[in-house]
Amino acid sequence: IGRAAMLISPPVLVASPALSRMICGEINIAARPIDGLLLRANAGVNFTEIKEFNLAPPGSGGEVTDLSGLDLPNAPKFTLTLSGDYEFSTQLFGNARPFVRADYSLRTDFIGSISAEPTEVDGFDTLDLRAGLRGDGYSIEVFAENVLDERFATTGTPGPGASFPFPIDPSFGLPPAVTGPVGVPGAPRLVGVRAKITF
Repeated sequence: IGRAAMLISPPVLVASPALSRMICGEINIAARPIDGLLLRANAGVNFTEIKEFNLAPPGSGGEVTDLSGLDLPNAPKFTLTLSGDYEFSTQLFGNARPFVRADYSLRTDFIGSISAEPTEVDGFDTLDLRAGLRGDGYSIEVFAENVLDERFATTGTPGPGASFPFPIDPSFGLPPAVTGPVGVPGAPRLVGVRAKITF
């Protein structure tokens, strides 16, 4: 008999009249439609706005800038995570069971930093696949992360004095800026074997 569970986080309003406002919500769904199959889904929405903020941010040359009306940094408006895990009933090598798993995640565009000219980071999605054996206290699997070899950046700042001094090629999703954007690139496609033992 299939089983399902749903958890909904109601919209939350966080406000500070002099700083920012954030309205967000999240929904989590987990279901076991058949024995051995576990499906999960998580979706979130996040609307942010800087209400009142004046400063001389990186890339401004010391000039005070009014950032009112901008989104908060690193806050995509929509996120989605989907996963499916199927464990076969057949037992191999004692109590070990074969399994396959797929994980998909998506983030929409977001602002990479608070700055005079905010760096807009392109949204991205990734797909991870795994297959292997699970036993009592151990597992071994073959995995492929970022299967589609998506080129993306996880954050972005506009100036050379930023916390992440890594030059980003425009193909990573960070458009060229006057001061030269920097940021952190996402991991490329990775394929390998992973083993885990629990004592």
